[in-house]
Amino acid sequence: MHPLKAPGLDGFQALFVQQYCELTGNQLMLMVMGVSKGKELPNNLNETSFYSHPKVNNPHMITQLRSIGLCNVAYKVISTCLGNKLKLVLSNLISSTQTNFVRGRQITNNTIIVQELLHSM
Repeated sequence: MHPLKAPGLDGFQALFVQQYCELTGNQLMLMVMGVSKGKELPNNLNETSFYSHPKVNNPHMITQLRSIGLCNVAYKVISTCLGNKLKLVLSNLISSTQTNFVRGRQITNNTIIVQELLHSM
């Protein structure tokens, strides 16, 4: 996690958690382990604010804005851990005909399958 990215709603960047790991690390680890074992998230931990940062001076279109999500460092750590666990079983949960969300599968595979199907007909 980049240490100087946008802070969460609590105002802390990842740098604080990284530099003061001896103070915050045990609590963060207990929270992550609890959530991974099925315990509920603490209240308001998953609240996120979005900020629209202009890419150009005087933006006139929505495409000229960059959305930045401001969420807590603890929530980022928990979601990353759960995402990494999910990656391990995702290919077993998603049908082999689905090409999104699974590493190694590409949407162009569908085009090849359709071409082969039409050719065989």
